[in-house]
Parts: sequence; structure tokens; C-alpha cells
Amino acid sequence: MALSSGPAQLRSAAIAALLKANTLAGARVFASRDIPFALDQLPAISVYAPHERGEALSEAGDAPKFRVTLTLHCVARLLATGADPADPGRLLAETQADTLLQQMKDAILSDFAFNAAVRRIPSMTAQLMLDGRAEGTAGEIILELQAEYDDAYAVPVPDTLETVTLVVTPTLESGHTLPAIAVSGTLDLA
Repeated sequence: MALSSGPAQLRSAAIAALLKANTLAGARVFASRDIPFALDQLPAISVYAPHERGEALSEAGDAPKFRVTLTLHCVARLLATGADPADPGRLLAETQADTLLQQMKDAILSDFAFNAAVRRIPSMTAQLMLDGRAEGTAGEIILELQAEYDDAYAVPVPDTLETVTLVVTPTLESGHTLPAIAVSGTLDLA
């Protein structure tokens, strides 16, 4: 059983931060990789954690402990329509996309709960894509955060040790040893 942050906790913290910030997406912030939003549902944000990688911090025989780097994706989609047929919303889409990207970064990176759940954020990448279509200009923003946290697992200790063998080899002051004495039994640790 994990004892610290994980993908679900960090995803939930990011979603809560985005909802609290009241971005252009408003309440349309979801925890899903599947983002088939209808045009009337845009702008909307989808938050998911597709990848994590852990480096061992524990030694052999210790309870497992890792320094984990989680990739968190926040994907926003929007649609802007313009009155000018020569520009079907491209400038508006660019402006909205820039605004939404900044709102997403501000919301997550300055959120106390999110930052309390991570050790550090070693990198961030943002990508903006626009696509003109008959309905207007669609925009997609991908904010990718690498969030680092320590993850430890508890190893259950049994209530009893079934067989404990104690071997004692007495040594006399003269240096001579006596035959070994072995004692076996069950030890109750409760």
C-alpha cells in the first residue's frame, strides 16, 4: 500500500485548482483521457496522468521507496468564431488559447494543495495548436507538467514468527568451546 502522493491525488489536486481558478473552461474540467467534447461544450479541459517513472531510494531488504516523476497532461480545447470571413476566429482563438494556457499554469503552479503534494516540478511544456474549420477556429492546448514526489510502500510485519532458532555456542575462559545449544520455538510479536 502506497503511503504518499500518487497519480489520482495529483490529478484531483490539479482539477480542483483549475475549477477554483474559474478559467475560460469554467466547470468543464474533467479527469479523463477521452475528450470527445461537443462544440457547445467548449472550452473544456481534460486532466490525466499517462506516465510515471520511479527511481529506487531504498536498499535491499528495506521497504520499497521511490522518487517518482509523474507526467500530468492538461489538455484544453476551444472553438472561436469570427465575424470576418477572411478570419474565421483565428485571432480570437489565439487570444483565448493564450489566455487559457496562462490561466491553467497560474491555477496549478500557484495552488497550495498541488504544491504540497509534490516534491518539485522539474519541467513544464506547453503546446498550442490551431485548426481553421467551417465552424470557426479550433484550438488545442497541451500543458504537460513533470511532478516529482516520493512514494513509499509499507511492508506488513507478521504477528508471529513461526520458527525462531537460537544457537548458542558457549566458550570457556580457557578458550575451549562446549557443544552448541539450539533452541527453537514460536515468537509472538503482538
